[in-house]
Order: sequence, then structure tokens, then C-alpha cells
Amino acid sequence: MLGFRVRAHQLDRAEGTLADTAVLDLGVQDTGPDGARWALAVRGLEVPADSPDLALA
Repeated sequence: MLGFRVRAHQLDRAEGTLADTAVLDLGVQDTGPDGARWALAVRGLEVPADSPDLALA
């Protein structure tokens, strides 16, 4: 069960792109000063702070 959740949340991949990050279909919770960036980093993304492809809502 835990392995399924790790794969579903894409926590097992080494790197990815914004286009193939499934969590972005729903959104990433921004908890604290860098929560959203951390959530993307653990999914293998290096996202610059001023990325035009992401928005804070």
C-alpha cells in the first residue's frame, strides 16, 4: 500500500518536468516559506522562483 502511494505521488523518481508532474493537476500546498518548492523538489523538479509556468493562488 505504501509503495503505491509513493509511486502515485511520484516520490520515487529522480527527476522530471513541470509537464509530467501529476501533482500539479491538483496543486501543491504552500505550507511555510518554501513548502510548495519543497514539494516539487522531492518530485525531482528544480523550479526557479520566478517561473512563468507556475502561479500562486
